[in-house]
This record gives sequence, C-alpha cells and structure tokens, in this order.
Amino acid sequence: MAVYAANAGVPMLFVEKAISCSVQKADEVLEACRRHGTPFNTGVLRRFSERYKRIREMIARGDIGEPQTAVVYGAASLMHVHITGWTLFPTCWGIQRSQRYGGICYPEI
Repeated sequence: MAVYAANAGVPMLFVEKAISCSVQKADEVLEACRRHGTPFNTGVLRRFSERYKRIREMIARGDIGEPQTAVVYGAASLMHVHITGWTLFPTCWGIQRSQRYGGICYPEI
C-alpha cells in the first residue's frame, strides 16, 4: 500500500511500524519514495504523546520526586513483539546508560 501511495503522488507518507513484512518490500517502499520525491517517515507516535510529555515535565520539575521504580504492563506474542511502555522509561527519567538495564534507548525523547 505504501508503494502504491508513493506512486500515486501523495505529498508525504507516514507509515506506522513495520514498514513492510520483509526487507525487500521495505526497500521497494523507500525506492518509490525516492523516485517520486515523497517525504517519508516511519515510527511510533508515542514520543509525541501528550501523556509522555506531561509525565516527563512532572519528573523534571520534581513534582513527583525522583522515580525509583516503574511497573508497566504490556502484551506481545512470540511472532509479534512491539514496543511497550517499559522501553521508554529509562530515557524519560534521564537515567544514564551505565545505570540501567534492558530496554531500548530513544535519545530524542
């Protein structure tokens, strides 16, 4: 569908993860966007969520004290694993890499 949209001349294209079901198909999407000059972005909009922004501001101001523990619930299956909330907490708190374990780093948050 993303290749079709780029070929149809849409002014821009945002694709929620995952871009496609294979690397080859993802390359086709990117090539179609390049060929037509279509600005392209992919990702999870969570980093722009007002909820995450507000909690980060509260932490930065000290409204809730220094976070010590986070309990986050998420679901995934063996064949479909997607980003859950726990991956965002270390960066939202500003915890240095040497002080944390697991998760994924999202430095732009």
